[in-house]
Amino acid sequence: MSDPSTSSKPRQPIPVAVVGQFSWGLTTLFVLASVCWVLLPYTGSTFSALVFLLAIVLAGTRWNRGPVLAMGVVSALVWNFIFIPPRFTFHIEKPEDVVMFGMFFVVALSMGHLITQLREREAALEKNHREQEQLQEAKHRAELAAEAERLHRTLLDSVSHELKTPIAIIRTAIDGLGTANPFAAEIETATRRLQRIVENFLEITRVESDAVKPSPDWCEIGDVLHAAITPLQRELSPHPLRITGAENLPLLKLDNRLLSQALANVLHNATQHAPAGSEIEIGVELKNQALELRVRDHGPGLPPDMEERVFEKFARASGAPAGGTGLGLAISRGLMRAMKGDITVRNHPEGGAEFIFSLPVKTRQP
Repeated sequence: MSDPSTSSKPRQPIPVAVVGQFSWGLTTLFVLASVCWVLLPYTGSTFSALVFLLAIVLAGTRWNRGPVLAMGVVSALVWNFIFIPPRFTFHIEKPEDVVMFGMFFVVALSMGHLITQLREREAALEKNHREQEQLQEAKHRAELAAEAERLHRTLLDSVSHELKTPIAIIRTAIDGLGTANPFAAEIETATRRLQRIVENFLEITRVESDAVKPSPDWCEIGDVLHAAITPLQRELSPHPLRITGAENLPLLKLDNRLLSQALANVLHNATQHAPAGSEIEIGVELKNQALELRVRDHGPGLPPDMEERVFEKFARASGAPAGGTGLGLAISRGLMRAMKGDITVRNHPEGGAEFIFSLPVKTRQP
């Protein structure tokens, strides 16, 4: 018994183009047979065989294999029926005519098959050639994009380094002005902002070029918090800072500089979005050999469309304070991932945004 699943399988319909080729093949044979019949007294039966073979060769250069082979079979039968004596019957009397018919049949089928096979091979080679050209073009485009990105980073790195010197000179000049000068405070604020922008450009270049190589060492979590908070004294001054969970933790093996920088960027972001006088919280916890830091502000929180985009380069929420570059959080995530950790964000159920750092660490009692 046949398998019902196979028997009920729907047959693929014959393409319209192939049906058209069968029709054209039969029409062509009818026309050629009519012409050769008229010329038969002058040319003999061999001429009609050659005409049929030529038609099969030409059809093989254009049509599919099925119609060409069918044309070969039909042409052999037509040649036998009309042109080989006794005519208008498939009976062949002379042995040499039998041999001629057999040879014609074999040659017609072979030529049709070989010509279509050759055409298909040429089409496959042409397709392969096109694919190779497309691959080469895509590779060339990728190389150009990589080179453009490398030049972009090199230029950014060079410009950032060049800016560091004049910024240092300005800061030194500000110290010389003293507090009596009414413009000293404004110049210092602008210089600090410019210095932060330059440092962010330098750091994002290092992160994207995989130049960040963590150097973990034993340290206390208090040292990390101190290194993150100290450069932000002015920004944090309007916000009470509450730190929980940092007491009685063991020594942690991590890269103090990278983690404190990632934390500082998030703290700076919190100072930009939380209203003055609102509290900023830092929670510290050790969970299953992983350090978890939580930074929560009491600002408006993240818009729904920014929860996934907040760590992208130059991403800035609508209504964000002017003056930032949108690189700080992207740098923080890059630094955390360079240390095999990560950082995520959510809107806290009680309000504000909460950034969660997670970093696998080794511990040791002091």
